[in-house]
Amino acid sequence: MTDAVVGGATGRLGSIVCRLISGSGDLELGGAVVSAGDENISEEVSGTEVAAKAVAGIPETNTDPISGAMAVPDGTLGLLASDTGKFGTSSLAAAGLAMGVNVFRKACGMPAGHLPDYDAEVIGTHRDKKKDARGTAEEAVRRLRAASGVTGTVYGRGDTAGPRGREIGVHSIRAGDVAGDHTVLFAKNSNVIELKHRTGSRDVFALGCIGSISRTAEKKDGKVHGMDEVLGIC
Repeated sequence: MTDAVVGGATGRLGSIVCRLISGSGDLELGGAVVSAGDENISEEVSGTEVAAKAVAGIPETNTDPISGAMAVPDGTLGLLASDTGKFGTSSLAAAGLAMGVNVFRKACGMPAGHLPDYDAEVIGTHRDKKKDARGTAEEAVRRLRAASGVTGTVYGRGDTAGPRGREIGVHSIRAGDVAGDHTVLFAKNSNVIELKHRTGSRDVFALGCIGSISRTAEKKDGKVHGMDEVLGIC
């Protein structure tokens, strides 16, 4: 049985994680943490600032930290890597823990690598009250850049867009209660390829977290891992 402590436990996502742990046969909810006076804690369990404060120093307690924050500062990641190695624990740091989303991101690299001269556009849709910007889209862009060699990025184009250049276009839509839909489009020479991922509910993020706990805890190798390793798609 693996004990799990959930940060941001009263948040929309944190409460789902707690429920799933409580109903799991191989996990036990050993604790739940809420930051007093932090209004953001009720909105996003993976808020960047909250996660950055939470992950620092966790390996010292012989605990394996799992962070699904969309962007943790490099300094915090460096400290996490240093302490994970020093205390012989294992850590997981990923821009989101939803397994389908991570496979989708990985898939973006294939057409980008084989068709580097194709135009690429990234479109992300989220609920109207989402506060943070483009977590999944930014990770998709990072992989597109690495595979295609295209470094220019344009965020929206407006009414005076004009002809595109050698660039990746990124567009953010906020509407209704959409949990998260993403499309990466490649086009050239009358060919159009679309990769899509649609999130039906926030449960997919919580399920990804649950699936990562045991896989990370069983390693104890002094390393910081990513979701590609967890899913075996490196």
